Amino acid sequence: MEVRKPSQNQLKELASLYLANNVITLGKDEKTIVSNLRRHLRKDTLLAAVENKEIASAIVAINTWGFEDHKTWELRHFVLKPDCYNRGFAESLVKIIENRIRPQSETCKIFIIVPEKEKDLELFKRMHFKTEGNIPNYYVYGENCVFMGKTFRKTEA
Repeated sequence: MEVRKPSQNQLKELASLYLANNVITLGKDEKTIVSNLRRHLRKDTLLAAVENKEIASAIVAINTWGFEDHKTWELRHFVLKPDCYNRGFAESLVKIIENRIRPQSETCKIFIIVPEKEKDLELFKRMHFKTEGNIPNYYVYGENCVFMGKTFRKTEA
């Protein structure tokens, strides 16, 4: 497995992965998703886990708030091929993001919002994210989401 920024040529493949897994946070059609992914490539941290030349997982990290001593980052648009659960893809993506943001401030908070019925909840719990709240009707009316966060210091490894 290799973790890296996806190339411009891989954005359609990545859009297909989002559509196949019903991840609607980037849009509901390929053109919209590719456009939003291009924006994230320019402005934010967009990483993909690639295995056998195919994208198996991806995530975006966005700096939402902060000063020199504390920054807050949101993880968004997480997607993972169903046959890649429990194979270390998500853990590798999050670890690389943590290692990139750790030196940027004395303390950091990263968070993700996950629909409560998603199996990703357990995945992020295993990565030491804590449930910090519930958000009703967040992505879709009638669907509750869980706000999960993790805080760490620059000096913690």
